[in-house]
Amino acid sequence: MELIENHTFTSKDLKENSLKIAQYELCVFNNIDFKGFNLSESKFVECDFVDCDLSLVSLTGSMFQVVHFKRCKMLGLFFETVKPFLFQVRFDNCNLESSSFAGVNLERTIFVECKLVGVDFTEANGSKGIFNECDLLNATFLNTNLTKTNLQTAHNFSIDIRSNQVTKPLFPIRI
Repeated sequence: MELIENHTFTSKDLKENSLKIAQYELCVFNNIDFKGFNLSESKFVECDFVDCDLSLVSLTGSMFQVVHFKRCKMLGLFFETVKPFLFQVRFDNCNLESSSFAGVNLERTIFVECKLVGVDFTEANGSKGIFNECDLLNATFLNTNLTKTNLQTAHNFSIDIRSNQVTKPLFPIRI
C-alpha cells in the first residue's frame, strides 16, 4: 500500500471523485465533497478532515487511527464496517445524523457540539466518552457501555439504565 505523508488535499487535488487506496499519515483533507467517493480499504493515521462532506461514503475495511473530524457533514455512515484496530476518532461540530456506531469501540471518544440525531450506538463501548453539547435526539442506546461517560451537557437523549451499562455516568441533573 502506498504511503502518502504530510499532504494537504483540497477538492482541486481530487479528480473524478476518487482518492487512491493508500495509507495517509499526517494529512489534511480540507473542504472536500466526498459524495460518490469510496474510502474503503484506505488507512488514515493522524489525519484531519475539515469542512468536508462524507455523507453516505463507503468506509468498509478502512482504518481511522487518531483522526479528527471538524465541521464535517457525515450523514448515514456505517462505522461498524471500519477495521477496529487502533480505531480512535474525535468529532467537533459535525453532523452525523442517521449514522451507526453499532458494536464499535468508542472508548474515550470525544464528540463536541455534534448533531447525533438518530445515531445507532447499539452494543457500542462508549465508556469514558464525552458528549459535549451534543444533540442525541432519537439516538439508540441498547446494550451500550456508558461507564464513566460524560453526558452532562448533552441534550435530547433517552437512555434506559436497565438496558445499558451505566456505571458512574455523568448525566445532567434535571429538576
